[in-house]
Amino acid sequence: TYGTARIDPATGKIVWQRRDINVSHFRGPGSSPVIHGDLLVLTFDGINEQFVTALDKKTGATVWKTNRTTDYGDLDKDGKPTRDGDMRKAYHTPSIFEVGGREVLVSVGSRAAFGYDVKTGKELWTIRHGGFNAAIRPLRYENVLILNTGSERAHTIGVRIDDKMQDDITDSHVIWDRDKRNASESCPVLVKGLIFQVTRGGVVTCTEAKTGKDVWEDRFQ
Repeated sequence: TYGTARIDPATGKIVWQRRDINVSHFRGPGSSPVIHGDLLVLTFDGINEQFVTALDKKTGATVWKTNRTTDYGDLDKDGKPTRDGDMRKAYHTPSIFEVGGREVLVSVGSRAAFGYDVKTGKELWTIRHGGFNAAIRPLRYENVLILNTGSERAHTIGVRIDDKMQDDITDSHVIWDRDKRNASESCPVLVKGLIFQVTRGGVVTCTEAKTGKDVWEDRFQ
């Protein structure tokens, strides 16, 4: 909401800027932009609106905008979001992977994760989850996507990649779900099929990417 701009690195002059893409961040924004080809992808998961949009990086023009289709399940008796929509927020920076012959933007929002066609913004699939404040970028190991669902009681989940990823794939493609001792802010590291992550409380864990099984854990001294 505070604005997005392209700066000429040689002169410092503004080439273009956008200050018209707005949501109420409430506690502040946290997602980072992603550049892919000629696209600049921005994530807006505010309390009043939640969407992903792509701009032409050369001109700043909007190429596509896709609203989240999440059922947040947070409406009160008056039909208004509880806690002013705070549980709808996320701070996620997406990743782009080749899946089934197309480039897919994998984006985790509050209560749901999505796969979008990065060229058009079309929603391809979704995964329901119970987290919020998602911030950690997705990883991939061979045919498994590794997603983190949010802050505090975050889950790390493994999602099978195949050519049948369409619509709601929660029940059909989530192959493992690690529900304890997961990072909430720091980015995990993937090395030779092993996921290393650090919790907010200083616990370091090592997990198999294909199975979600723990290899070891320890605590910073």
